[in-house]
Amino acid sequence: MRIVIIGAMGVVGSALAKYFDVFSHNVVLNDVMNGPNIETNLASCLGREDMIFVCVPTPSKDDGGINLDIVEQVTRDIGRIARIKKYDPSVVYKSTMIPGSTARMEEILITYGLKPKVAYSPEFIRQRCAFADMLAPSRIVVGSPDEEFADSVMGCFSGTEAPKITFDCYEAAELVKYYANCYYAARISFFNQMKQFADKLGCDHNAIIRAVVEDKTVGVHGSDPTGVPWGGNCLLKDQSAMIKYGEELGVYTRVLKSIQDMNNLMIHKNKFKSSDLTRWA
Repeated sequence: MRIVIIGAMGVVGSALAKYFDVFSHNVVLNDVMNGPNIETNLASCLGREDMIFVCVPTPSKDDGGINLDIVEQVTRDIGRIARIKKYDPSVVYKSTMIPGSTARMEEILITYGLKPKVAYSPEFIRQRCAFADMLAPSRIVVGSPDEEFADSVMGCFSGTEAPKITFDCYEAAELVKYYANCYYAARISFFNQMKQFADKLGCDHNAIIRAVVEDKTVGVHGSDPTGVPWGGNCLLKDQSAMIKYGEELGVYTRVLKSIQDMNNLMIHKNKFKSSDLTRWA
């Protein structure tokens, strides 16, 4: 297959490019950041591809909400170029986006008089080992109301043995990513909360955790924070995005806010008095 990757110099885009190269796809790289072997002119990349993967950043706004400006601009560029070249593009979004975003991108493409094929396929990779996680993912998720196209997207990963989950809508696939990251943040904050009890009683927090995770229904993921707050681009921005999105939907987000509050306490714990720490115990 001839695959165009937009955002090819980012963590997700570069890992995806290496992955497709391993399986002998013809990969065309594009990124707004100039670099060696990168096609900087998107128009020269598009028109003969089988599929486009969009892997551009979705940073946070000042209010914690998601900023889709880059994704929207890329989508408009694809729409404009496809209209000029008179073809209907097949676009897979991998950028982390709140529910409703992929449908919004599809609507933008349609405004250019196109009949696009669109799918959403979230990534589940860690920055420090992105390529390894791409080669051996925990699962592969694709969401699209177009069942045939969803199967085609899943077919791009046919060489990988992993649970493959397909949804018949974009929103469920978009939520999978947020469920995972918010849950991961919750686990870390929970164990950091409990560490305060162990510290006050002079117990070995890590030894207690090892005993807890012997229960395989609990598992080990997110259970070894050793008093360190969660961070990184994904957990911070995704937690904030879901809180803001929940407010817009009128959803009760007290639990998510409490998780965020607990993490803020861990970040700034040296600024708090012991009475403040007790309030959070």
